Amino acid sequence: METLGQVLRSAREQKGLSMLDAEKATKIRVKLLAALEEGTYASLPPRLYVKGMVRTYAEYLGLEVASALNRLEAELGPETGYRIQPINKPLRRPTVITARFFVSLIVLISASVLFYYFYREYSQFVNSGGYRSLTASPAAATRVAAVAPTSTPLPTSTPEPTATPWQGITLETRMTDRSWLRVIVDDKTVYEGILAAGETRTWTGKDKVVVRAGNAGGVDIVFNGKKLGLMGSRGEVVEKQWTRPEAPSP
Repeated sequence: METLGQVLRSAREQKGLSMLDAEKATKIRVKLLAALEEGTYASLPPRLYVKGMVRTYAEYLGLEVASALNRLEAELGPETGYRIQPINKPLRRPTVITARFFVSLIVLISASVLFYYFYREYSQFVNSGGYRSLTASPAAATRVAAVAPTSTPLPTSTPEPTATPWQGITLETRMTDRSWLRVIVDDKTVYEGILAAGETRTWTGKDKVVVRAGNAGGVDIVFNGKKLGLMGSRGEVVEKQWTRPEAPSP
């Protein structure tokens, strides 16, 4: 039986829609849409808000909302919570009853505070336009990596060798985890979609290659034969670009 994420992804791909199209229409960020399609519910907001996102996404894709919500409930399992148990002890032990009452009261207050915290954070996130922005913070989302050639000083009596002609950019994306990717080569988008763990793709360009990942912790980079490691942390949206080095001044 297909999971909810498989149903959502299949419906989106059949309509020829990209993650960015869905984000623009539903006001739900690509990162959250990708988590729904991948079934990684632990990275999503509380259950109440996940239901709202599934309802909105299902309506946008033309799916039956009730069926989508039923699949979600089945995958999340029964909702757990705190409940006050009846006390059947004789009244000759009032100290035990009082202690249990206060423990239950503290649990209820803690649960209420936690729910209010999540609700406030979610409201601030929506009001700040978070769903309408795909660009991460400058420190985390845009990281530019440029590799400049190095040279070894030669004796003054030896003529300087001719510079090695620029061979272009060869970039490998090795997937250690499932992630959405968008690849731009020389200012032209050549790929946008989700790659599974274990897949390796090679991108070649003359002057510039740009990669945006919805799960930076699942994308290992090799630039012109040099291993650079993962693009970032798991679940982090990161964009990086590799460009042709500037020619030295005469």
